[in-house]
Amino acid sequence: VGLTNFIDEAGYSLDHLIIAGSTVAMFPILIIFLFGQRYMIEGLTAGSVKG
Repeated sequence: VGLTNFIDEAGYSLDHLIIAGSTVAMFPILIIFLFGQRYMIEGLTAGSVKG
């Protein structure tokens, strides 16, 4: 949402700043996913096993 503020006074889009901001904003989500992936898989497989 805040990335849309990267427009200069003339109304031109600053695409390189939008791409850089999107990449930086993606890193925390990716790190959380990579560390939590093991627990997600354990939970999915534990719930699917018949007892």
